[in-house]
Amino acid sequence: MTFDHSDALLLESIKLSQSDDDGASLLEIIKWFDYINHAIITYQEFVSGTEKLKSLGLVREQSKRLWTTDIFESWWAKKYGTKSRFGLLKAMEEIKKYLNRDFGKHQQKLDDGATNFTKDDFEQSKTEYLKRADEALKTLDKRQKKRK
Repeated sequence: MTFDHSDALLLESIKLSQSDDDGASLLEIIKWFDYINHAIITYQEFVSGTEKLKSLGLVREQSKRLWTTDIFESWWAKKYGTKSRFGLLKAMEEIKKYLNRDFGKHQQKLDDGATNFTKDDFEQSKTEYLKRADEALKTLDKRQKKRK
C-alpha cells in the first residue's frame, strides 16, 4: 500500500480537528485540510484515505466522526511531544514518511476500513465550509473598506 500527500494531510487534519470526547467532524476535517494545503479535499481522496487509515487501525469512525487511535497518537507523542508550535507542512511530510515506512508493506483490506460517510454527507459539509469561508472573507473585506 502506498500513501500520498492527501493521505497524510487527511490524517493530520483528523488529528488537529479532533477533540478527545467528540472526535473530528467532516466539516472540521475539510477546514483543516484546506488550511494546511490551501485546497479542499475531494470526496474520493477522503474515502480512499479514510479506508486506508481505518484498515490499518490508525483511525476509528463512530457516528459520522473520526478519531486517531492510540497507534497514531503514540507516534505523534514521540515525534512532537507536547509542542504547541510545529510546521504544518513539515508535519504532513513526516506523517507521509511514517505511513510509508511503517505501513507501506501492508496489504489493503478495504472491507475492514469501509467508511459510513456518504457523498451527500461530504457535499453538505463542503457546502457549509465554503459558506462559512465566504462569510469570513466578506467580513474581512468590509473591515478593509472601513480602513480606507
